[in-house]
Amino acid sequence: MIERSLSALADRMLAKVEVAAHDLERDAQKLALLVPTVSCEAAEDLRRIYALACATHIQGIYSKVENVLKQVIEQIDGPILKTDSWHMDLLELAATTVPDVRGALISEDSCRGLKELLRFRHVVRSNYAGELIPARVHELVPSAIATARSTVADLRSVLAS
Repeated sequence: MIERSLSALADRMLAKVEVAAHDLERDAQKLALLVPTVSCEAAEDLRRIYALACATHIQGIYSKVENVLKQVIEQIDGPILKTDSWHMDLLELAATTVPDVRGALISEDSCRGLKELLRFRHVVRSNYAGELIPARVHELVPSAIATARSTVADLRSVLAS
């Protein structure tokens, strides 16, 4: 069972993930309304600027989720070894049932989505932002929002039990 203090902290952090996902969705809707009202050149500039902003936003959403998972897992399972692959290992561990300790914290779908966001975060954090393809970032936005929401739902379900 998860201690009440950890549950309260995780719940607070999950609320921040929900706000970030909502903000990203709202901004995507605003862009969709704004682009048709400007010139073709300005529309491309808007899409590029929006892609850069979204990249940073998606990175932040992933980092918030990873932080919650790390704290919950370390409280229940113990310290996580910081190997070269610890970020990916954390996601796998979160999606795994540990016999006689705990059930999976997130679904396989959430795990897959988070792995995609982790790969994307690597691109952004490794300063390849100049190589970002706006259309690809725009395509990732709905998936990032859905992944954030499904992960929050998964974790809230675990925290409630």
